[in-house]
This record gives sequence, structure tokens and C-alpha cells, in this order.
Amino acid sequence: MDNATLDQINEQFYQESKALPLDVVLQRFRISYLQIVAALERLSDEELTNPQRFAWLEGRPLWELIQNNTSDHYQEHTLPLRAWLEKVSGKESKNSSEER
Repeated sequence: MDNATLDQINEQFYQESKALPLDVVLQRFRISYLQIVAALERLSDEELTNPQRFAWLEGRPLWELIQNNTSDHYQEHTLPLRAWLEKVSGKESKNSSEER
């Protein structure tokens, strides 16, 4: 998948989710995580490691796609999300103390 397509998909997810409360977003994240784990548990070692198993992967093993779209993806976004949460939390704390 090229970056332009990925950017479009990410934008679509963002637009669909931006108004949701944080607890709903976190709940959806946890559910998706459990779904990924359940799906991975059903895969055999051969399905995960054989680079010829899935033609659409064009000679790459499935585990690479999974890693790129799970742990690597989380790692890519963890620091920016934490920085954003600190910024938002700081604003909320500041606003609360100013209201007192």
C-alpha cells in the first residue's frame, strides 16, 4: 500500500473517530487488540513465516506485515500521543486551577 492510500485511510479513521469520547476510543483500541491476538493465535508457524504462503505479500512473510501494523505502528505513534496527552492534560489542569 502506498503512503497516499495509507494517509487517506488514516484520515477516514480520524474523521470517523475525532468526536468520540476518549473512553470509547480506548475501549475500541482494547477490543481491536484482543481481536488481533485471537486472529494471530489461529495462524500456524508456516502461515506466519513462509514468504511464499500468501501471493499478495509478494515474497514477504506474513509476520512482517503484522509487525509493521501492530507493534511497529504503536511504537511510531506512542511518543506523539503521549506528548499530546501531556499538552491536553496540562491545559485542563491549568484551566481548572484558573477557574478556582
